[in-house]
Amino acid sequence: MGEMTDAGNAASGAASEIREELELHVAQCAAELERSGMPRVEAIAEAHRRFGDFDSHVEACRREAPEEQMRRNVLIVAAATVALLLGVAVWIVTSLVPEVARPAAMSLDAHLVPAPDPDSDPSELVMAQIRITDSSDAVLSAPRILAKVGEAASIQFGSDASMTEVRVTSRRDGAAVVVDAELTRTDGPERLSARANAKDGPGPVAR
Repeated sequence: MGEMTDAGNAASGAASEIREELELHVAQCAAELERSGMPRVEAIAEAHRRFGDFDSHVEACRREAPEEQMRRNVLIVAAATVALLLGVAVWIVTSLVPEVARPAAMSLDAHLVPAPDPDSDPSELVMAQIRITDSSDAVLSAPRILAKVGEAASIQFGSDASMTEVRVTSRRDGAAVVVDAELTRTDGPERLSARANAKDGPGPVAR
């Protein structure tokens, strides 16, 4: 009888300890959320929601042998800590980090321009005016690209982590000069294209 009482006291004590540990980690999670900008009441509720009902974990510990309880306690606390930290990290990334504007559409306006020295280089030149916009139609960039008809030219801008390249090609199709522009990004699936017939005239001046 004494042994059963001792075992019961040990289980009860272990359950109390694990409850305190879990409540501590939930409190830490709530504090992290609050520091990230979430109101205190919402932070506490969110921390409890992410961890779930840990009363069931405590009850399971009562039904196990003291040695098994200790092992399970360690596993539960470790898993709870990892889950809570991951939850905080995901919330911070999705809620606090502003979305980076990404290209959603591209338009093209092209003009034939005279060669700087037609005597030494009689090649036809085309000036391509690009307009890159985001999903709200705000202009992200408007580069100009000068190239010889029949040859390709490109321009790159952005950072190494999110480089954007616009490549322009042109060809003569009967009396018309057809110009194609293609946009690609190194950090995402964006691949935009546009086509236009080059108009006669100087068009925009290259800068």
